[in-house]
Amino acid sequence: MKESKRLKWEKQLEKGRTYHIWMRGVLGWGLPLAFLYTLVMTSWSGQNLTMDREFYGNLLTALILFPAGGIWYGAWTWKILKMKVEQSRS
Repeated sequence: MKESKRLKWEKQLEKGRTYHIWMRGVLGWGLPLAFLYTLVMTSWSGQNLTMDREFYGNLLTALILFPAGGIWYGAWTWKILKMKVEQSRS
């Protein structure tokens, strides 16, 4: 394994679990996916991208559910990151 990759992983570990979950899970996965989901579902349902009540309702629901899933995703990737760092040290 490259030393630079191991150092990058260790820097991520130094920032802490909470930071990782918020940055990688909620902000890096949950929010972008919420917006993408809303746009895709709006276009698939045949609606125009008008900012009407239904659009905002879908967006609000997505902005609640996907970041909540991002917490799980961030915790899962944190666990994987820790395992990779431990394996690289041995």
